[in-house]
Amino acid sequence: MPKPRRAHNEYLEILNDGGILAAATLLLFLIIIMRHGWSVIKNQSADRTDRLSTAISFCSITAIMLASFFFFTFRVNSTMLMTVLMLGIMEGVYLRNNKLIKISNGFNSVTGRFLIPLTLTLLVGVVWFTSVKPFKAEIEHFQYKLSLSKKDGNAAERHILKAIEYDPHNTAYNLYASQLYFNIAKNYLKASDYVGRAINDFNGDVTLYSVHYLEGLINFRMGSLFEARKSFEKALYYNPTMKQASERLSEVMKIIKDHDRVTIRYR
Repeated sequence: MPKPRRAHNEYLEILNDGGILAAATLLLFLIIIMRHGWSVIKNQSADRTDRLSTAISFCSITAIMLASFFFFTFRVNSTMLMTVLMLGIMEGVYLRNNKLIKISNGFNSVTGRFLIPLTLTLLVGVVWFTSVKPFKAEIEHFQYKLSLSKKDGNAAERHILKAIEYDPHNTAYNLYASQLYFNIAKNYLKASDYVGRAINDFNGDVTLYSVHYLEGLINFRMGSLFEARKSFEKALYYNPTMKQASERLSEVMKIIKDHDRVTIRYR
């Protein structure tokens, strides 16, 4: 089955996904925060700890931005978390040093006692669902690939299902689970279920024609010829040059045609 490919350049990926507007917005965002960070680093009257932490953050973001020329860094949850964290540190130090924010005794007020715990709870929830859970899913996904390399199908199944538990709407994880049940576990019902999830929750992490092609293979193996024909036609719609889908579609059409001939003969 054809494997999806990325440009291995985050800036090209952003241009492809969001166009010039998305790329310009990200560039402006990075320029503003990096300038703020650089101004703190150069400010000799600023606190030494602030300058040091800002310099570390600045160097980290610079390294990530350089790596983005050769890899899709922002698509990796751990790198994205590090990027946002370093940008937050730089901007926070800049705002404090320029007296744009200040520490107050707001917690002692009635409003502060209510809003601050609520805000912290919301932040913890956002971090858990948008950073921690996806990161844990990435770890399980890595363990899944490691288990496959060792030809340990049971461990691979356990890890990919755990990854889906952490990130249930991840297209790639559902596709991998479907491939595992189709090629290794030979459980076509589960394979059909997970490929259906990959289609319903499709987010662009894989090529859509590859998902429909796998769906066609599963339907063909289960004897659902008309469903298989529909899936292979969709695969060819998204990739008209896909030789495998074309060959499988021809095979399905031949079986349907032969079956119709036999039906007409004995009718």
